[in-house]
Amino acid sequence: MVLVHSLCKRSDFKAAALKGKKLFSPSFILQVLKDQPSAGVSVGITASRKVGNAVARNRAKRRLRVIIRLFAKDAPQEGIHCVLVARREVLTVPFQSLCEEAKKAFAWAYGI
Repeated sequence: MVLVHSLCKRSDFKAAALKGKKLFSPSFILQVLKDQPSAGVSVGITASRKVGNAVARNRAKRRLRVIIRLFAKDAPQEGIHCVLVARREVLTVPFQSLCEEAKKAFAWAYGI
């Protein structure tokens, strides 16, 4: 089990978006950047105004935080930055389906 940290700096989010590999799922986009000088896995969440108003964006981020607690800790190595970008569908998809998407996404991310 690996430590999970939060990404806080805008530069870390931008680096994952520009240099990282991306996986597009119906509910979110996972951006992964490997070989970073950090202990554990660093994870960030973002939701743009396309998701909805502030209430909808906060709900989307809460759902993705639970996904991170369930699946991000299973990383086989350290030094990975992951950014989850919420899509509008994250609000309406059943949670079980969201978990299945996330399980596949994080398995892909750790297998790169």
